[in-house]
Amino acid sequence: MQVFWKTTFPFRIDCRIAAPECNTPVETPEPQSQLEAGSNGQGDGRVWTVDLGAPLLSLTFQDLVGDDARSERCEILLHWIALDRWSLNALASGIPRVRLPQWYRTNEKPSMEQVLMFWHPADESRAAQMADVLGPAIVSIARQLFSQGKVDEARQWAGPLKWCRDRNALDPLGEEILYNLGTIGPSGECVV
Repeated sequence: MQVFWKTTFPFRIDCRIAAPECNTPVETPEPQSQLEAGSNGQGDGRVWTVDLGAPLLSLTFQDLVGDDARSERCEILLHWIALDRWSLNALASGIPRVRLPQWYRTNEKPSMEQVLMFWHPADESRAAQMADVLGPAIVSIARQLFSQGKVDEARQWAGPLKWCRDRNALDPLGEEILYNLGTIGPSGECVV
């Protein structure tokens, strides 16, 4: 994707993979480019090189037939899949966050992870999108706590519920829980 932030029509993109022995930082270098003499006016006339870092796994036939090595590699792959699934679920929910390792080594499960959040400060529609996405989750948490008799804990969610309400992102269940918590009156007026 970094290439397309720099040019709309690249002539060619070459991806490079580092050796499996390398420790690879999460931040990959900026794509590099050079003019391609044989591009004949196609695209931007440049060959872009993207460094993908070291591979996550390096397998041999012995790794696949040996139970211990196969189980270990499977566990590593499942860990990477879980990281990607978390990030994809967040993005699909409208939450601009990704979870990834701070560094990794081929054939080892990453030990330190980080969560990155990204947004554009001028994008005013994000708050409305977030309210639409988070409203049902906040309502569910407050209703669950309220139904368990944990009214004081449920009341701690009144602020976020009102925030969603102010953005027209609170459904009737949310209005009901606000009323049950005593934070709004029967006409919808705030009482707390």
